Amino acid sequence: SPATLSDSSLVNSPDRKETFPVVDSGHEDSLSFSNSEVPLSPHDHQHTTLLPLQFYPLSQSVRVAFTASRTANFAPSNLDQPIVFDQLHSNLGDMYDPHIGRFTSPVNGTYVFIFNILKLAINVPLYINLMRNEEVIVSAYANDGAPDHETASNHAILPLFHGDQVWLRLHRGAIYGSTWKYSTFSGFLLYQD
Repeated sequence: SPATLSDSSLVNSPDRKETFPVVDSGHEDSLSFSNSEVPLSPHDHQHTTLLPLQFYPLSQSVRVAFTASRTANFAPSNLDQPIVFDQLHSNLGDMYDPHIGRFTSPVNGTYVFIFNILKLAINVPLYINLMRNEEVIVSAYANDGAPDHETASNHAILPLFHGDQVWLRLHRGAIYGSTWKYSTFSGFLLYQD
């Protein structure tokens, strides 16, 4: 049905004393301004034409970002264990679950994930996998053959579908945890499809 106009649907022009009617499509996704004079060319302001103009404001985008850190050592006896980060520093969109250590994609889009994991000072190599669902996307490795702290880090830009889960897996080794928060996992939505 056509939109109806009322006194509340009038917008004043900032540089003229005219008022232009505003029409809402009913879906809050468009505004129409009529009786707008538009120059026929960028350099000719004497010759104008009246055109109805329609604007489509960008919809409010989904805001998704998180950063989590681990403050306790993690040295499981089994291989391929999920890494749970116990401190959440930000969780915009509430899509990172600190209880299971997994991020769940709220929308189809392209996401960025970054991780830095500090190896426990033992003479065992550290292998970390960034997982999309049950698939290894990228890995990181730290070992210099000595019982030292080293950092394994990597990042990935991933296309995700709604409901995909991204998480870190400790394939082998042990993680050093500290209140200094050396081991971190972050992710954010780059753009929505």
